[in-house]
Amino acid sequence: MQEHAIKPEEIEEIIIKGDSLLQIPLRTGTRLEGALDIQFVNIFMFGLAPYFGSKPGPAWQTPEVYDLPEIKEMAEKVKVELHPQTDEILADKVKAGQKPGFRNVIVEIKAKGKTFETEVPEPRGGPDNPPRESELLEKFRNNASFFGLEPDRTEHIIELILSLEQLDNVTELMESMVIRD
Repeated sequence: MQEHAIKPEEIEEIIIKGDSLLQIPLRTGTRLEGALDIQFVNIFMFGLAPYFGSKPGPAWQTPEVYDLPEIKEMAEKVKVELHPQTDEILADKVKAGQKPGFRNVIVEIKAKGKTFETEVPEPRGGPDNPPRESELLEKFRNNASFFGLEPDRTEHIIELILSLEQLDNVTELMESMVIRD
């Protein structure tokens, strides 16, 4: 979406082509009843992405977000299919002595009268594409702000975590993470 300047309101359809795990009952629901559905039900996860994909976080799982009419409308535009090369990719991994886990995902977005497509061979954060430290720190800062931690306190926690091996006692770290009203 960023590469092609696609706005959510321009999207006609989102097609996700992935492994068979995307087809299990937990992921194929069509009703949104709470935060767990946002975490696991494909159409809602991918329906949120056009609005919040560049800044995921805990807010995704709040009723204020998942009850938005535009999220529900976007979820209706999502289709999930099996990746066309599933068998080949899995066979190649087994032949190479790798775990047969499947991560390749094709994302197609139909918008502006065109189809935009990209393939993600390994999602960010997977074992073959680990997140950079800067990404982890940004995620921590985002999540901490959601729970009301002040920026100075958040930075102190980060300093403690990054120097964990030098701490004689983790009490300071644990106490710094306690949220008091």
